[in-house]
Amino acid sequence: MAISDGCFSSFNAPHLLCMPATASSRESDVEGRVLPTRYTVRVGSIKVLEGTQHLIDSIIIHPQYLPREHYNDIAVVRLKEPINFESNVRPICLPTSPEIRRKQLLGKEVTVTGWGDQDFGGKRATILREVTVKVINISSCDKSYEPVRGSTLPRGITRQFICAGVPEGGKDACQRDSGGPLMLLENSVWILVGVVSFGFQCAKAEYPGVYTRVTDYLDWLEEVASET
Repeated sequence: MAISDGCFSSFNAPHLLCMPATASSRESDVEGRVLPTRYTVRVGSIKVLEGTQHLIDSIIIHPQYLPREHYNDIAVVRLKEPINFESNVRPICLPTSPEIRRKQLLGKEVTVTGWGDQDFGGKRATILREVTVKVINISSCDKSYEPVRGSTLPRGITRQFICAGVPEGGKDACQRDSGGPLMLLENSVWILVGVVSFGFQCAKAEYPGVYTRVTDYLDWLEEVASET
């Protein structure tokens, strides 16, 4: 699913989508309220500018998200009208089963998709692209990012993130892939385990992609869903 301004999202209900708070907070008014009219949503096509368009009712940013940091980088988009599910438009499952909790993910192959830049500073993809990477150890990921994390990660890369990449590099999400899904295929079912958050440049072997860990936000997502 494409959202304007180079941000992408995944949906787990006909009227609710997950996206990064980073992207949504860039488009706010002087009082910090997110302006949903700055975005459009398209579904049902692998081409970024095609598909059915949906209007946004509101964008709910996680209450503990701080714009100058990467922590709690998750938001929910509420649509004005529900999406009609069909053969090429389906929801993705949330990671509610114990089998896909934190420890079980280490070393597993996961897939990330998006219409972002095809390489660092390169052209944006017009057709949906996907790449398979492996979940790596958080401690080693944190150590890798020490030289570049600066003020956006004062506590380092914590367990509220997932890191994923390949040892040789060359496979990663990139600029304008923010909000894209990190998905685990389990028993022929796609499960949303992460949301593209940040990285350093793209596909560098020493800097794996970093994703918001969805399991840490299930209670909040359920709370938001219950308010619709």
